[in-house]
Parts: sequence; C-alpha cells; structure tokens
Amino acid sequence: MKATINLKAGGYMLVSDLKTIKMHKKTNVSEKIISVDNLDDFYIDRDRSYSFIGKNNVALKGEDILAVEFCQ
Repeated sequence: MKATINLKAGGYMLVSDLKTIKMHKKTNVSEKIISVDNLDDFYIDRDRSYSFIGKNNVALKGEDILAVEFCQ
C-alpha cells in the first residue's frame, strides 16, 4: 500500500509500503493507530498531528495536509 500525501503548500510526499497511520492525541481525544486494514477510520483533523509509517516515515500537522490518496 502506498500513501500520497498532498500538501496545502503545494507538492506531495509519498510513503511506500504503508503499515500504519498514527493520529497523535490532542486535548480530550486519545491517540489512534490505524492499520491498512481499517483505512475507513482515517480522517484529517487540522488540530492533530499524523505519522505515516512504512518503508519511510512522514510526520505532519493535520493543518498542512490537503488530501491523502491510498493505492496498491
């Protein structure tokens, strides 16, 4: 699975062999770890930070993410 993360500032980042996405905790909301088997639970919250973990790792603030595309 690959994740293409489109950035609001322009451009994109690619994560190869995506394993998990970590949605870091924020006030009154606990951390959430999403596997490639339950991507339906993924959403972009501008007030959270995200770690996309795979062959390479990318960490971003939600406010910097425009869209994320998942593909095989």
